[in-house]
Amino acid sequence: MPVYKNEQRGTWFTTFYYTDWTGTRKKKKKEGFTTKREAQAFEREFLERMAGTCDMKFSSLVAIYLDDCKSRIKASTLYTKTTIIEKYVLPYFKDTAINKITPTNIRQWYY
Repeated sequence: MPVYKNEQRGTWFTTFYYTDWTGTRKKKKKEGFTTKREAQAFEREFLERMAGTCDMKFSSLVAIYLDDCKSRIKASTLYTKTTIIEKYVLPYFKDTAINKITPTNIRQWYY
């Protein structure tokens, strides 16, 4: 994972290529990280989100879902959805891979 230090600012940045949903290859650059680890984590999560595989984290799927909802629903509805998801669902399933969530996990969370 290519991560570089901006000597003038004293911050870290990452630059990498990815393939979007249309199949075109694009370059992504993100700056302003205080640590090298933060920059690497951003790159890893971004590539995981763009890949859209079943082993992505539940929190990444929620981020994709909420980004999609922004253009389709009212702001008040989006706020309600975001609040419910962040307050009740994410604390339990946040770091779980999607393919590891079973009906038993959902029942345990529900009760």
